[in-house]
Amino acid sequence: MKKIKILIMVIMTISLLVSCGNGEVVENSQTPAATPTSSVEPTEQPTATPVGTPKPTTTPLPSPSPTVAPTPTPTPTPTPTQSPIPSQTPTPTMVPGNPEVKEIPVVRAIYLSESHISNRTRFETWLKLAEETQINAFVINVKNDSGYLVYDSQNETAKAAGAIAPAFNVKALTDELHANDIYAIARIVCFKDDVMGEFNSDWALKKEDGTNYREITNSGSTTWMDISNVEAGNYIVEIAREVLEKGFDEVQFDYIRFPGNGHGVDYSNLTESREFYTERFINYASSELSDYILSVDIFGITCIESYDAGGIGQSLEVFSQNVDVISPMIYPSHYANSSNSTMGNGVGSIINGNLYEKPDLDPYGVVYDTLALATSKMAKIENFKATMRPYIQGFTASYLPKGYWAEYDAEKFQLQMQAVYDAGYDSWIIWDSSPSYTNDLVDGE
Repeated sequence: MKKIKILIMVIMTISLLVSCGNGEVVENSQTPAATPTSSVEPTEQPTATPVGTPKPTTTPLPSPSPTVAPTPTPTPTPTPTQSPIPSQTPTPTMVPGNPEVKEIPVVRAIYLSESHISNRTRFETWLKLAEETQINAFVINVKNDSGYLVYDSQNETAKAAGAIAPAFNVKALTDELHANDIYAIARIVCFKDDVMGEFNSDWALKKEDGTNYREITNSGSTTWMDISNVEAGNYIVEIAREVLEKGFDEVQFDYIRFPGNGHGVDYSNLTESREFYTERFINYASSELSDYILSVDIFGITCIESYDAGGIGQSLEVFSQNVDVISPMIYPSHYANSSNSTMGNGVGSIINGNLYEKPDLDPYGVVYDTLALATSKMAKIENFKATMRPYIQGFTASYLPKGYWAEYDAEKFQLQMQAVYDAGYDSWIIWDSSPSYTNDLVDGE
């Protein structure tokens, strides 16, 4: 029996030693170190503190305080540096104009397209007209209604766009004009430009869908450059500078405007009024070309209304501190008549308090009242520097309804000229896109 008890004690001692050798210490079996803490992002796991093999002693080991593995700080996802968010559109700054008043010569001019210059026979006809009548100036296209430069331009932007179609050499032309005592005015069709609008879409006015706006014309359609685009404006000024340096006496800006309301143009990029952008461009041009005489063409209605009629970006105030000459296009046929047909509104046009139901039949009244009203408005604008040199009608508007148009003969020409003089001005330009000027028309003989 004693032998059996001794054998049982030996077996129990051996079992206890085997258990301690595997490190299975109950107190440490559930510590946080035994289970790694997961991280928010795949970072290096913390190393668990190793548990040593305890040595049996007569004094039981104290229970160690649970060691809490530090929770790793999540590695933040890098936030890309954002470009500064611009305010809607930077507010444009107005450019100062050139208020210097220049001495302006008396001009009695006719308009001529490039084809009437390049054709020698036609050109000599006009030289003879100037020799034999009161005509002393020619207004000549240098940038036409399609956007082509029709002279020997060296403009690199125009070259790249294929926008140069020379019909004459500027120096040779102006030398001959000056030799015949003819004042040379270069007409630049500014922002109506199909060539450059298609070549450089960034300069073109857009529709709401982002495509180029195209205006329907009698001959098809055309794009427009955006007058608020500074680079487009610089291009126009470069052209003006080139022809002036080559010999022209004056540059005349036409289509210095927007197409206007009701055309489907997206104007949402503009932060200022349309008048603001027209004025900013012409101010810039007048400062850059301050040594030269600068003129602009405007609608006759701009002389009548006290606001931007049609939303084209024109009013008399826009041109008060920059250009030297304003040429309103006072064509009686272009005023609303009382018909319900072409150019009709059922009422007619009220000009300077007078109603014109058939304006094409009264050229003197239309021209005189338009200029009288414009003069009155200009007098109320502080330091208005420009003088008036109107375009008068040199064509017959047979497209108007029967009874609403007249043959524009020598009498009609002379009535318009007299209206200009009676309104206090001494200069005019006759407009006919297909010139048929004769001595009797010009001088009334």
